[in-house]
Amino acid sequence: MLPSIRMKIAISVLLAVAVLVVFWRVGGFDFIKYDDGAYVFDNPIVLKGWSLEGLKWAFTTNLQAHWHPLTWLSLMTDSQLFGTDPGAYHLVSLGFHVLSVLLLFYVLTEMTGAMYCSAFVAALFGLHPLHVEPVAWIADRKDVLNTFFWITTLWLYLRYVRKPRVGRFVLALVSFLCSLMTKSMSVTLPLMLLVLDYWPLRRIAFQKQETAMAPSQPPAKSAPKSGKGSRKKSEKTRQAYAPSSLAISHRTTCGRLLLEKALFFLPMILSAILTLAVVQELDPSSSTLTNTVPSLSTLARSILGYAHYLLQAAWPAKLAIPYTALEGFPVGKTLFSLCVLLAISFLACRRWRKSPYLLAGWLWYLITLLPVIGLIKGGPGIQADRYTYVSLVGIFIMIAWGSAELMAKVRYREWILGAAATVCILCCMTVSWAQVGYWKNTVTLFHHTLAVTANNDVALNNLGFSFLEAGKVDEAMPYLLNAVRIKPEDSYIHVNLGNAYKEKGDLEKAASHYEKALSINPKYASASYNLANIYLQLNELDLCEKYFLKTIENDAQNFMAHTNLGAAYSRMGKSTEAIAQFRESIRIQPNQHLAYYGLGLEYMNLNNLEEAEYAFNKVLAFKPDYERAYCDLGTIMMLRKNYEGAIRYYAKALEINPGYEKARQLLAQAESSK
Repeated sequence: MLPSIRMKIAISVLLAVAVLVVFWRVGGFDFIKYDDGAYVFDNPIVLKGWSLEGLKWAFTTNLQAHWHPLTWLSLMTDSQLFGTDPGAYHLVSLGFHVLSVLLLFYVLTEMTGAMYCSAFVAALFGLHPLHVEPVAWIADRKDVLNTFFWITTLWLYLRYVRKPRVGRFVLALVSFLCSLMTKSMSVTLPLMLLVLDYWPLRRIAFQKQETAMAPSQPPAKSAPKSGKGSRKKSEKTRQAYAPSSLAISHRTTCGRLLLEKALFFLPMILSAILTLAVVQELDPSSSTLTNTVPSLSTLARSILGYAHYLLQAAWPAKLAIPYTALEGFPVGKTLFSLCVLLAISFLACRRWRKSPYLLAGWLWYLITLLPVIGLIKGGPGIQADRYTYVSLVGIFIMIAWGSAELMAKVRYREWILGAAATVCILCCMTVSWAQVGYWKNTVTLFHHTLAVTANNDVALNNLGFSFLEAGKVDEAMPYLLNAVRIKPEDSYIHVNLGNAYKEKGDLEKAASHYEKALSINPKYASASYNLANIYLQLNELDLCEKYFLKTIENDAQNFMAHTNLGAAYSRMGKSTEAIAQFRESIRIQPNQHLAYYGLGLEYMNLNNLEEAEYAFNKVLAFKPDYERAYCDLGTIMMLRKNYEGAIRYYAKALEINPGYEKARQLLAQAESSK
């Protein structure tokens, strides 16, 4: 085996081990009650695992304001294989992250020949604290999948560039399409392929052709003059550190390269239009296809965003999810940030020939952040750690290759660069290790967020929700009341407050908060569902029906809405409608007992004892300790004059619940009839 291959394998192993050391604890972490429910544990279609219904749904839904079918299919696969074990989902995300780190190292090494620089970039990508969020958050599976296909596309494109063949081009295009189907942030990838054509692939033929050596390669006079071994060692070091470029035998014009990317630009444009359409459908007041011109304040926030990510990359302190929104913008800070960005841009453009990696890395950073930096009205906010997952690779390239160039004439540069890189990587590992720990569960995560941010209504709301789910209503109330004080027009907070008041028995206040949530967001299914349940509890059946139908209109997969609407129809004496709702609930979620129980009661009312018996037996298959089903089966036996069978079922019901008075009375009746 060649020494260079052995070194690549050794570096790959070290990269994988370092990433696993930092992130392995996620295998014991819980779901985060912030989008993880929508993606996994509260999503009945995902929980079913593989199904034709799930396949169709994955390609047609815009849930969570994204069209990302491959992300849904990935989570469905996890559900099929691991059920609802959160640790397994975390480890799958970690696996994709490790693969992306190794693939990035391989692709950069193959493109540039600079193995150590490539290893340093891959290490920063895999271990930087800003990249903890996409790996440790199950709901962000879309980012780790997207980046995996993103880097895979670069590798397949490299293979095409080395040996242009239709098949290789098609494979790269397919990988790009897969990336778009995990998250639309990949729309910038065709532009990045053009950047890579400039450097390191050097495919662009400029008017003045240069045959200059790699920018950080030391001049001939600095090479060792004595000893064959010294020359060989110098050459080996140069190959490992120097930012060289792939030797491409053919160069072409920018026009031809643009034409070559035409098939990449078509899905890029379609994806951008689809994303804007999805955002507009979910929030008509936000984005439109014709009104996307950013305002002055939007431009200012974008400038601050670009500068802030650079600061966080250099000093990753007080990382949180989510960050509080920026109200207005400080003029002085904005102007300073603009000056910094312009200065870096000027330097990169100034050295576009001698140090092309500077412009390539800077464009990588600027272009890949475009979809999420806030320039598009209705798009995401300017700040979230996960948005830097791909983007910071450009900055890491500038640092790695720039350091090699600056140290080109320094004696013992390999030792100095190696030591500096090691210290930097160890610092990243230390901070990332601590950051990973905050993702253990919802409470630890959002307690940390409150510690490093101010007036964070999302963190307060999620903490309140977590305590509410744990049955700690009194502990939840202060967080929820503080959250609604900060953001009174948040429908999610009002629903959680409604749930808290409902648990405390104050149905009037609960209903008022649900109604407020619906006034803010008329399509909020949870608000209409909870309000319908209150009216069901109050036996106001017309209002109950109205809000359950509204819930189903906005969330057709809410099987409990169908079940409870069936119960309402049963009270209204509408047996046909009740049976239809129970059956629809069972179709959506077959492994449940309540819909089967309601179905059994309806069939008993219709004197269809066979169907009723089947339904009650299905109830016991899913909930063996459901005493009511045993009691009703006993009643069926009584109607058939099978008194021994009735006695057996009533006795079983009393065994489960000795205080079940109805079963005791029916048992006595059965024994006297025997």
